[in-house]
Amino acid sequence: MEGQRITADRLAKMDIGDGNLTEEEKGFIAMTLRGCDKAIAFDDSERGRFDPRYAKPARIHTVPHVPWKDRPQWKYAQKEKEEIVTFIKEKIRTFVAEPCESAYSNKWFFFRKGGSNKLRWIQNLQRTNAVTIRDVGSIPEADLLAEGSAGRSIYSICDLFSGYDEIPLDYRDRHMTALHTPIGLVQMMVVPMGWTNGVAVFQRAMIAVLKEFIPEKVEVFLDDFPIKGPVERDETEVFPGVRKFVADHMSHVRNVLEKLDDANLTVSGTKSRWGVSSIKILGFICDKDGRRTDPEKLVKLMTWPSPLKSITEVRQFQGVVGYWRIFIKAYGETAEPLRRLLRKSEGWVWGEEQAAAMEALKGEFREGGEVLGVPFFEDEEHCPFIVSTDAGPHSVGGLLSQKDGEGKERPLQFESRTLNPAERNYSQFKKEVLGVLHCLKAFRHYLYGRRFLLRVNPTAVAAVLQNDFSLTDPTIVRWMIHIRLYDYRVERISGSKNQVADGLSRLPIREEDLPRFKEEEVTMAKEEIMKVVTNRAQIVRSSRGKEGGPMTFLANLYDGKYRDIGLYLVGREAGTERIRQKALGYCLRGGHLFKRATKFAIPMRVLCDPEERRAVIEELHDGFVRGHRGVKGTFDKVRRLYWWDGQYTEVEKYCSTCEACQKRATVRYKEPLVPSLPTVPGEKVHIDLVTMPKGVGGLRYIINARDDLTGFVEAKAIKKKTAEEVSDFLLEYIARYGCVGRVVMDRGAEFVSQKVKVLLEKAEIGAGYTTAYHPQSNAPVERGHQTLVDALAKWCKGRAEQWLRYLRYEVCVDNITVKSSTGYPPYTLWFGRHCPLPIEFHVDTWTSVSWKTNMTRNELLEARIQQIAENLDVTKVGENIERKRVKGKDR
Repeated sequence: MEGQRITADRLAKMDIGDGNLTEEEKGFIAMTLRGCDKAIAFDDSERGRFDPRYAKPARIHTVPHVPWKDRPQWKYAQKEKEEIVTFIKEKIRTFVAEPCESAYSNKWFFFRKGGSNKLRWIQNLQRTNAVTIRDVGSIPEADLLAEGSAGRSIYSICDLFSGYDEIPLDYRDRHMTALHTPIGLVQMMVVPMGWTNGVAVFQRAMIAVLKEFIPEKVEVFLDDFPIKGPVERDETEVFPGVRKFVADHMSHVRNVLEKLDDANLTVSGTKSRWGVSSIKILGFICDKDGRRTDPEKLVKLMTWPSPLKSITEVRQFQGVVGYWRIFIKAYGETAEPLRRLLRKSEGWVWGEEQAAAMEALKGEFREGGEVLGVPFFEDEEHCPFIVSTDAGPHSVGGLLSQKDGEGKERPLQFESRTLNPAERNYSQFKKEVLGVLHCLKAFRHYLYGRRFLLRVNPTAVAAVLQNDFSLTDPTIVRWMIHIRLYDYRVERISGSKNQVADGLSRLPIREEDLPRFKEEEVTMAKEEIMKVVTNRAQIVRSSRGKEGGPMTFLANLYDGKYRDIGLYLVGREAGTERIRQKALGYCLRGGHLFKRATKFAIPMRVLCDPEERRAVIEELHDGFVRGHRGVKGTFDKVRRLYWWDGQYTEVEKYCSTCEACQKRATVRYKEPLVPSLPTVPGEKVHIDLVTMPKGVGGLRYIINARDDLTGFVEAKAIKKKTAEEVSDFLLEYIARYGCVGRVVMDRGAEFVSQKVKVLLEKAEIGAGYTTAYHPQSNAPVERGHQTLVDALAKWCKGRAEQWLRYLRYEVCVDNITVKSSTGYPPYTLWFGRHCPLPIEFHVDTWTSVSWKTNMTRNELLEARIQQIAENLDVTKVGENIERKRVKGKDR
C-alpha cells in the first residue's frame, strides 16, 4: 500500500522545509511523498535498480591484456573483520555482489562515511582502469550547474540511495571486478566504485530517465539532482494553509518521483531535502537571490596557513581559490604575485607582495563573498546583458552583469586571465582590445545571437568598436573580425565609474617601474624635438602659399595628371572622361591636392616635386623621433601623410643608401655556392645512414647510396651501425651495379673504419668525407632522407614498425619518379632506358605495343632506335643540376 514506507518515525527523520513553510505546507509535502513512497528508500532492502528500458547493464570494454591477481594490502582488527564480513554478506543478500570463480583479483578497502559512521566499500580498480577503453561522457560544469539552479523560490534536492548499487553490471564483465574477501572470492553485480567509466555511465543513465524534466525542472549531477521550484513566489492560497508556489513545486516533485519509480530507482529518504528555500550544490549555495559560495567549503581556504613554503603549496592554494574565481574581481591581477612563484625563470621569494595577494584572495570571501545574480534571457530590450572590460599590466578581464527586476545592476560572473610575456609588451590600446575579445569569448554562451551593452573605458577603443576604422595591426584586425560577429551597443564609461572592471588598470606604479634617463639624453631630446618642430613649421608655411583659399589650386606645384585633376576640381578645365573618373578620389584644401584615403584615414597630400619628396623622406627617416626605421616603417609613415607615384621605390632607395642604416644592418652576404658537377653516372655516389623506428627483426637503420648525377638510389635495412654492415652493403652495391668513381660519406665510426677503407682500396674506389658541421657536402643523400622517411610514413599509415615491409617499394618509386633537378627519372639516366611499369602490360604504350606484332629485323631495329631516341643528353642534365644547386635548392 502507498505510504507504508514512510512511517511516523521515518517521517521525523526526513528533511522537510527550513523555516520557510507553514505546518499545513509541511503536511501537504508529507502527504505528497507518501503517495510516491515506492521511489523512496530507507535501507538496502528497499533500494531499486535501473530498469533495462532506461539503462542496459554496463559493459567493461577493454584492450587485450593478461589477468592479474592482487590481494588487500592491509589486515583488519577482529572487531572490524566481523563488521566487514556482515557488510559483505548483506551486499550478497541484496544482489550487489556474488560469490564467483575468476582469473582476476583486485585490491579493495573500507572507510567510514563522515557523520553516519557507516562503512563504504571501495574497490581499487587501477589495474582494470589501465586496460579499460575510456568513455568520453562527462558531467556538467559546477558553476553552470549552480547557475541553472539559482533564482528559484523553493527547492527539493534528491540523492539516490546507494546510486552506484542501482546500475547493474553485465554478467560477461563481472569476473574482472573479483575481490579476495574473508568469505572467499566475490565479484560485483553492480557498477563498482572506482571504475573509470562509472561516472560517464551513471550520468548518461540518469539523463535517460529524467530527460523530459531537464533543464526546466531538474539539473542532474550523477546521483544528486535538484528539483527546481517556480521563479515567482506566488503567495496565493490554493489549499487551506498551502500557497501556490509550494503546491506547484510539489506537483513537479511528484512527477519526478513517479518517473523514478517507473525506472525502478529510489532516492534516499534521509539524505534528500524537500521544500527548502536554499540548497547546496558542489560548493555553491543557490537560493532566490542567486548563487554564492558555501561557507562550509570555504573553511579550508580561510584557515590556509601562511606563508606558503613550496611550489606545490602554491598550486594547491590556487587550485582551491580558482574553483570560485568567477566570484573574484580581477582574479588574474590579484593572483599574479603568487603565479610568479610558479615560473622557472623566477626564483622562490616569498615576500610582502605574495602575502598581501594571499590575504586579498581570502578577503574576497571573508564577508560571505559576492552573490552572483541569475541570468534572465526573456527581456533583451529592457534587461540586456552588460559586459564591462578592462586591461592591466599583467592581465585582462571584465564583468558580466544585468539589471534585476528592481532595476539594480547585479554581477553574474567575473572573468580574467593573465597575459603571457609577449602580450605584456602590447600597447595599452592593444591590451584593451584583447580584453574585449577575451570577455566576449568567455561569455559567448550568454551573448551570441542577442543584443547587449559593451562598456569600455578608453575613447580610442570605443571608437574602433563603433566605427569601421582602417587598422594597420593585422593581429587587431583579426580580433576585430571576431568581435564584430556579436551584436553590441558600445557605451564609453570613465574609469571612476567602472570600478569593478577598471580595477585591473588602477594599480599603483612602483618607482622601479619608471624609466631612467641620463641628463645628456634629455638635453639631446629637447634639441631634436625643437629642430623637428621648426622644420615642420617651415614646411607648413611654405605649403600654404599666398592663395590659401578653399577653392584655389596651386597649379605650379603639380604636373601631369595631378595638375589636370586639380584644374578640373576648381573648374578651370572640363577634363577628359578619364580625369573626371580619377578626380572622384581626390579633393582640394588650402590650394593643395589631396588623395582621398580609404575608410577613416586622413587624406594624403600629393607631392610632385622630387626635392620636396626627398625632404619628406629624409625628415621621416633621419629625424630623432623617427629613429632610422627600415623601409616598411618609413614607408608607412610617409604613406599616411603624403602620396605620389612610385612612393615605395623611392623610400626603399633612400633607406638603402642611408649610411647610418648600412653600418648597423644585420644583412650578411654569404659566399656563393660552388656546386660539384659530375659528368657521368656513377662518378660520385653519396652514402649515409638514417635512423628509423625499431622494426621487425630488430632492424632500425637504413643505409642508402644515391648517385650524384642521376639521383639513383639503393637502400638496405640493417640492425646496427657497424663497419661490417657498411662493408656488406658496399660489396652488394658493387656486385650489382659495378664499381663507381668515388664514394662520399660522413665521419661516423662505421664509415671511417679500417674495414671499409680496405674494401674501397681493393675496388680502387676513391673515398671522400664531409667536414665537421658541414653536412651540405653530403646533401644529395641527406635531402633524400626526408623524402624516403616521409614516403615510408605514408605507406605505414601510423604503424611505424611496418616500414621494412615497404622499403623496397619506396626505393623503386623513388627511382622511377622524374626529378626536377634533371628532368628524368633516375632509373632512365642510370640504365639508359625506360623502366617498364605493370600498367603498360594491360594498357599498351609505345614501348610495349611494338613487341607484340610480327616484325622484320629492320623494323625491330627501327623501333628500338625510336624507343631509345629520348636523347638522354647528359650534358643537359648536368646543366640543370648546376642551375638548381647554384640557387641552393639541391646541393
